[in-house]
Amino acid sequence: MMKFFQQLPYKYKMITGGMLLIIIVAFSFWFFRAKQPEVWDFIPDSMILTIESQNIIQNYTFLKKQDFLNSFSSAEIVGDLLKKVDFLAKKTSQDIDFQQLLQQKKMYLSIHLISRESLGGIFYLPLSNEKETFRKFVQKFQQDPTFQPSMRMYQNFQINEIRVNNKEEVFSFFIYNDFFVGSYSAVLLEDVIRKINEGHDRFRLTRNKRTQDDIQKLKSENFVLYVNPRRIPDFMAMHSAGKLAYFFKPLENFAETAFFNFQFSKEMLTLLGYGFVEENNSAHFLNVFREQQAQVFSLKSYIPNQTAALVHLTFHDNEKFIKDLHRYYDHQNNQFLSDLAACQSYYNIDINSFLQTLSQEIAFAISDKNDKFLILKTTPQAFEMLKQFAQKAQNTEKKGSNKVFAGKTILEIPIKEFPATILGGLFQGYSTCFAVQVGDCIIMANREQAMNSLLEAMRNGEMWHKTHKNKNFMQKLSQKANFSLFVQTEKIWDVFLQNASQEWQDLMTRYSAEMQHVQYFTLQINRAESYFSTSIHLIFPSENIATNSTDNYKNIYNNSFKTQLHTSPWVVRNLIDKKYEIALQDYNNNVYLIADPNGQIIMERNVGGAIQGDIFFTDIYKNNKYQLAFATPQRIYLIDRLGRNIEGFPLPAPQGANIRHLIAIDFEKNKNYNFLITNSLGQLYMYDSKGQFMKGWQTARLGVEAAFAPKALRHQGKYYIAALTQTGRIFLYDREGNLIKGFPLQVIAGKVSNPLWLNYNRQDDNTSLIALTENGQMTEVNTRGEVLKVQSFKRKYGDSKFLLFGNEALNEWFVAEKDETRVAIYDKNGDLLIEKGFSAEGKIILQYFSIEEYGKIVAITHEKEAQTYLFDLKGNPLASSLKSTKAIDIKPDVISQKLMIYRVFRNTFSTFLMN
Repeated sequence: MMKFFQQLPYKYKMITGGMLLIIIVAFSFWFFRAKQPEVWDFIPDSMILTIESQNIIQNYTFLKKQDFLNSFSSAEIVGDLLKKVDFLAKKTSQDIDFQQLLQQKKMYLSIHLISRESLGGIFYLPLSNEKETFRKFVQKFQQDPTFQPSMRMYQNFQINEIRVNNKEEVFSFFIYNDFFVGSYSAVLLEDVIRKINEGHDRFRLTRNKRTQDDIQKLKSENFVLYVNPRRIPDFMAMHSAGKLAYFFKPLENFAETAFFNFQFSKEMLTLLGYGFVEENNSAHFLNVFREQQAQVFSLKSYIPNQTAALVHLTFHDNEKFIKDLHRYYDHQNNQFLSDLAACQSYYNIDINSFLQTLSQEIAFAISDKNDKFLILKTTPQAFEMLKQFAQKAQNTEKKGSNKVFAGKTILEIPIKEFPATILGGLFQGYSTCFAVQVGDCIIMANREQAMNSLLEAMRNGEMWHKTHKNKNFMQKLSQKANFSLFVQTEKIWDVFLQNASQEWQDLMTRYSAEMQHVQYFTLQINRAESYFSTSIHLIFPSENIATNSTDNYKNIYNNSFKTQLHTSPWVVRNLIDKKYEIALQDYNNNVYLIADPNGQIIMERNVGGAIQGDIFFTDIYKNNKYQLAFATPQRIYLIDRLGRNIEGFPLPAPQGANIRHLIAIDFEKNKNYNFLITNSLGQLYMYDSKGQFMKGWQTARLGVEAAFAPKALRHQGKYYIAALTQTGRIFLYDREGNLIKGFPLQVIAGKVSNPLWLNYNRQDDNTSLIALTENGQMTEVNTRGEVLKVQSFKRKYGDSKFLLFGNEALNEWFVAEKDETRVAIYDKNGDLLIEKGFSAEGKIILQYFSIEEYGKIVAITHEKEAQTYLFDLKGNPLASSLKSTKAIDIKPDVISQKLMIYRVFRNTFSTFLMN
């Protein structure tokens, strides 16, 4: 070749050389252009999801106006994040050049799991020719005295750090190849640098060039969310410190990748997008539905109201569906098909023939009690085949039997994880299996009692298709889908809370109202051409959160706190100026004292723990200046109204055992106070107002924890202390701590959910004790341990509990029957006074106020609905409902001659005049 080139005339040599030079330059230009960095070159493989935003300033302004974000803003974890972004937005607005840069560029935020329980994020901003604009913007931070800029080196990269006012939180960033990369997590930033230095391939959102092109075509202009399915299980299980990762593991191979566009409305946040899979790759779950036509959801009448989470699958070709489903699960553990064959051989049953009876739909429900229900739409011969399976398994295992309940034969199939064995790991959770035929469906439950409850719910019509709220919810969604996941937050809450780590239990408890503001979470997927149309919905309550006045209430003032309020308000009258003052505690353990009527904060003090029970207002100096007495798990406090300790306090918890309750006792009504506490060891200690152990008091020992705060009572000139244990035993002591003859007395069998009630008769100075069981049996005993009366209240609802409430000082009490969504209130004779239903399940708080000249008021607060309803004793509403997440208080206002209502709503305390 070289010899041929040498023989060419000179001008041809020049032409040929020039052409080669052009080719080399063009190739070099193409090569280096192709190697220009993109955001995916920097994102570490640990990415869970990435958010892309065009014109971040405009989009953030739009986002701030959305109702759903306002609902979460009171949560400290969200509020702090918004404050940081607001601060940056303010700084940005002061720099026109940088503001224009953000309007023109796409910004990215990748989210990563930085520990088993916490998330971190990395920001990416392409700068190209705008590095000078960015440098000037950063320089303003460096010149601001409130910031402490610094620099450090890591693997030959210069990392710039900015700290605000000596706070521990540091924002770090570097610039590389015209990209700004920054994070509040140093670990994540170092992950990016290691990825660059070690020459790792770019993060592969997809291996398919066609998929990459499809994503670009289908993206919207504002927010885009990219999801990495491989990291979703760890993300979903972070609240349990990874303990539940196995449960979410099927999501790991759900698809190769997915992305979503955002849509906002008043009642819903919608993510519309697409899931992508590699064709014919059995590792991806969505390929099970590649050639399946979606069907209508016809199993609603088999889904109980207690369902917390529901998975629904539809298909039209049963044989292909089962084949592809089995192939997918066999790919997951390489043993699924062999285990299935072994099961058939061991029990001599034909599972494959049974699976051929399936007809287009499968539903799998998990109840709020963690019961499992697999619902299979089948052909008529399926149940007869299942009977044979049950008989053979019972004979082989020598255990199990068939039962009859509500006219239905319930088969017991004693094969461990039978549903998961025949259909895959998604349907796990069965130590044994109970099956029944209802209509054209077979239902499999993991417990016999769960099956009985389901059949009872069907008989009573307590099913999804008859519930107004669920019907409205379903109408918002696609009526046909290959795969659907429905989660009711309020019902799944306890399941997640029980499995959560301690840190997340605290977080979920603190921000339960905010987290449960999302009423439903849904995921629906439909086959569409070469990809799968995918939608996610987060559905919120339809009403706005209001603190303004209404026709029934005039808002006097609002106090908003950084952290959600932990307690209901304690209201006391200042005996000097006769004005009311209000004590509160937030979830950061700060105690506040607020003055009426202007809302001024008189006192703020952190007490290092949550108040156990009530705050008591004492006057130990007998000068009409009160003190606040209360206990946290490790301290007994007595402070004045400015937050200063009274001499001798705080006191440590005796023997280091956590304090459970504190009561202040003034036996003789002469302001000589004693403080009685109970602890986690079931012991009762008494102190005087100087912080000394009360002389003569014998430490009482209950053996187990007291279920409620003890009560001090007077009977015929003598004083006693009564306590009820968690095991349902009443203890009665004299004022020296000696146990009274006839006690302890067992009055309640099972769980205790009612405190003792003191039934005091002023005329003969006679007091008896009333105990009420959850099932409605009321027992009255005297101070000699003798049973005076037993009365039973008949249940109006199927699975309800009874409780007592009222005003002990006036000897006015009522019996209430309540379940999660209803409450009925009866007088002492058992006559119905008030009945109220609710749209959501949740804790119901009952209060009674008897206020001279204003009448008698029953307040019903539903924590999940965050509403308080006021009724008279004839069941008539006194006003419209009031937003509240805690118990309220009501006091007469002498100036306006109206009632003043004190309420807590999340992180806001407010007062209202009732018109």
